Amino acid sequence: MSSSDEYDVAIIGAGIQGLGLAQACSLQGWKVAVVEKMPEPLTQTSSRSTKLIHGGLRYLEQGKFALVRQCLKERRLLCKLAPDLVRLQPFYLPVYKHSVRSFWCIALGLLCYWALAGFCRDGAFSVFWGKRAQKKASEAGLNCDRLSALFIYNDAQTDDRALGLAVLKSAKALGAKLFFCTEVDRICKTEQGFELRGSAFNMRSRVVINAAGPWVDRVHGALQPLPKALNISKLAGSHVLFSLKADYRHCYLESPEDGRPVFVLPWQGKLLIGTTEKQLQDDGELETLACSEQELHYLIAVHNYYFPARSLSADELVASFCGSRVLAACKEKMHAAGREHVVWHESDFGAYWAICGGKLTTYRLYAEQLLPALARALGYKASLRSTRTLFLQK
Repeated sequence: MSSSDEYDVAIIGAGIQGLGLAQACSLQGWKVAVVEKMPEPLTQTSSRSTKLIHGGLRYLEQGKFALVRQCLKERRLLCKLAPDLVRLQPFYLPVYKHSVRSFWCIALGLLCYWALAGFCRDGAFSVFWGKRAQKKASEAGLNCDRLSALFIYNDAQTDDRALGLAVLKSAKALGAKLFFCTEVDRICKTEQGFELRGSAFNMRSRVVINAAGPWVDRVHGALQPLPKALNISKLAGSHVLFSLKADYRHCYLESPEDGRPVFVLPWQGKLLIGTTEKQLQDDGELETLACSEQELHYLIAVHNYYFPARSLSADELVASFCGSRVLAACKEKMHAAGREHVVWHESDFGAYWAICGGKLTTYRLYAEQLLPALARALGYKASLRSTRTLFLQK
């Protein structure tokens, strides 16, 4: 890469958010470059998720109705655009007499969930009481002791890395250029836009989008002159994988220890359990993210509480992974913090945007929502094209 490389849009970060932006921007005919410090895309959080394209049922508890509506719409769209990669599954949600969330709380939440889905079939749910609940739960291997009811609703599962690679394939087909092993050290504002500099490259771009995920603040600090710091929190979540030795259903459970939501899911011939959430104190922890022994035992305890006849031990662990995500700073418990994305932009810094947070489910929507601002910065007058019709293939 030389100083003669000039682009309309430079995107820093090749996670799902950056790739979604690359796809949307390239569709407009803009010259797009994606710069990634790792040797390949999707190596961090975007391939270390719970593998769900989900409606965000638990966000209703926080009053995030608009977010849930967005998630449900995007879930339905992605099931159409990527049918080989995103599939609806029935999810089991048991309620016990001692559950933190009562039967009526869950029932009201699922009714609201269905309403936000437009009363469509993919948002519908079933509920079972008494002996029928006991029978259904028993068939799923779930603990039936003091079971009050069993709900079954729909959500979607995916291979997050495969989905991201499909978006990458689409972006490249539309003309986006990707540069790996390329770390940005400085972003200097110029009369024409920006100059991105690193130890082995120099690039000019009219627009810069910082989509570096957990490293968004580090890249933000490379901007010259130095901007105001981003007000964000970072948290890590661990998942564990075990051999799939029984016929499991997709289950949305409540940790008996602290009431946190935990998923137990069959996934690609394995049993996936996750996630935990712990706040990171400094960026040094990002380089050594791993599932701790404490987290492993926490997740095993959730499983064994709900599946006492299928008890697991730490010796049976097949693999584990841990990812980090960025949230707008808050004083709430981290699992109660909102998952909406936050866009940092100040006119003093021209056509530079920093993307904080966001979800796998809404990557396409949030990229599209930024397009009008990018078009104004580029002086683009034509009608913007939507990625709503771009099919994704492996």
